[in-house]
Amino acid sequence: MPTPEATPTQAQVDQAIEWLVKLRYDSPGPRTEQQFQRWLASHPQHAAAWQRVSTLGDELADLPGE
Repeated sequence: MPTPEATPTQAQVDQAIEWLVKLRYDSPGPRTEQQFQRWLASHPQHAAAWQRVSTLGDELADLPGE
């Protein structure tokens, strides 16, 4: 069970979703990658939010297109 310090807020999950879209569906350049890495490292909950969202994104990517 995650500790409260490791549980991301809804705002942090929303930010992670925005990053997921930028990184997977846009064509991110080095600057975007650097900004993402800074965001990820700037707060422990960002990593938890990213893990939650990226796992969900992987599951959605495996769904059939129809």
